[in-house]
Amino acid sequence: VGSNSTVAHRNGWKLAPEHREDTGVIFAASFPALDSLVDELASFMSSRLRDATAEVEGRMLSELTQLVQKLQEGAGEVESRSLAELSSWIGSFRSARDGAEP
Repeated sequence: VGSNSTVAHRNGWKLAPEHREDTGVIFAASFPALDSLVDELASFMSSRLRDATAEVEGRMLSELTQLVQKLQEGAGEVESRSLAELSSWIGSFRSARDGAEP
């Protein structure tokens, strides 16, 4: 048994059922795969944001923007490009949501 939120299983570690719906785990050890990670994250966030209320949507976008900015501070060249693409997507999404041009 791991921490309160993880349990060791025969096939690896799994989150406790009560944490599975709102917990994300990202493994990004391969830099060439970072672009596909950004694509997956963008797709996931798009689907989550479509279902969110405007208030929740705004908070999620702000939190994601802050996270991207924090990650950019220590990022290398490859990571910076991917994070810049994610930041651009966030800006485009926010503009489309607000009815303005990006």
